[in-house]
Amino acid sequence: VFIYGGAWNSGSKSDYAFVGKAFASRGFVTLVIDYRLVPEVRFPNFLEDSALAVVWAHNNAASLGADPNRLFVLGHSAGAYNAVMVALDGRYLKSLNQDTKIIAGVAALAGPYDFLPLDVASTQEAFGTAKDPSLTQPVNFAAKGAPAVLLATGDADTTVKPSNSYTLAERLKRAGNVVIVKTYAGVGHIEIMLALSRTLRGKALVLDDVTQFFNRGRSF
Repeated sequence: VFIYGGAWNSGSKSDYAFVGKAFASRGFVTLVIDYRLVPEVRFPNFLEDSALAVVWAHNNAASLGADPNRLFVLGHSAGAYNAVMVALDGRYLKSLNQDTKIIAGVAALAGPYDFLPLDVASTQEAFGTAKDPSLTQPVNFAAKGAPAVLLATGDADTTVKPSNSYTLAERLKRAGNVVIVKTYAGVGHIEIMLALSRTLRGKALVLDDVTQFFNRGRSF
């Protein structure tokens, strides 16, 4: 299941067919999903939509020729946030009578996971109405028993600082979870996603690294 980014206020699955094609070329049945955006909704509605898509994928995997026991979630930027939150904060899947154990692993590209205070317009719009801002932060849900996580970032990313990935990785490891961190030299925020496309695949080994992670399945 792929969840695109766009500061929770923009994007469409129709723009990301290249991601589906990239992973299909590696043998994966790939679902590129939509979710409701700001200003139509605010936190946590986009997480509820993402969780609904994950459950749908699990329930319909067999009919699509996929293995429901090897369900992975991939996201970029705001989509990486959604993916990680659905995997770490069990409330969203629990509300759909499911459990985070249905997720074999999460690959998160250049996501924001530790961004309080809400000091930019996009986060203020998306999360400003949350009664408890701490519940919006993935780093606060890094508890034992999480799915395996691949956190990828570029050291030239000035939009979402790599420290987001490093802080979350430290918290997850401290709790006893499997975490892999990949840092791509000279790669920026958008480039880490575009490196999945055929024309820019040589920029960084994102597709290879995520594929290797997925192929490990639940064997970590």
